[in-house]
Amino acid sequence: MKIQLILAVFFFVLILSGRCFGQAGIKIGYSLADNSKVDEYLFDNNSDFNLFRNNYNIGLGYQYIFEGTGMSLIPGLVYTFSKTIVGIANLKLNRFSFELPFKFFPFNMEGDCNCPDFSMRNKFFEKHFFLLVNSGINFSIKNNSLFEDSVIKDVSYSAGLGSGITIPLAKNILISPAVNYKWFFNDKWDNKYLFALSEGEFNASFSELEIEARMVYLLK
Repeated sequence: MKIQLILAVFFFVLILSGRCFGQAGIKIGYSLADNSKVDEYLFDNNSDFNLFRNNYNIGLGYQYIFEGTGMSLIPGLVYTFSKTIVGIANLKLNRFSFELPFKFFPFNMEGDCNCPDFSMRNKFFEKHFFLLVNSGINFSIKNNSLFEDSVIKDVSYSAGLGSGITIPLAKNILISPAVNYKWFFNDKWDNKYLFALSEGEFNASFSELEIEARMVYLLK
């Protein structure tokens, strides 16, 4: 967390200095969540439901690109939807996230402007491969269709690592497919929510493997 704070301050100074330009874009993703520990706790180790395993994500973001550094900052808002059928119950998850990924080009730290109109000539991988370090704040709403008052609202935190590659499509447009692995902390659950045998709230951590694609438009 301290490292992320230092990087955020560093990027904020670069933004104020005017040494950056931006790309506005949209994110579409699909992720597989591992909620097996929650499954075990709620159902006394007698279930393999893996709650909210399939997640669908869409979001908007703005990428601040810092010339001459090979680095950028991508604050954005993401909406996630998932559901699981347990018997006759329809369990739904709606999650709203503020994400703050840091993007690095490890083989091109001098910064080839990070533009969509990159030259396609040589060293494509070196110029276009990037790494991501992600952090986020997530507001989740879980509900059970059988009970009107069975709603769980909570705020959790997430962190992740990823990698991808930028593919220029036009002079001012590029697409960036990537794979991310995320950890979510202090996610709130309630035994009564899924009519388990015992009662009581508890917090749990879980992980997600996400495949995403960002399409961005250069603003300069």
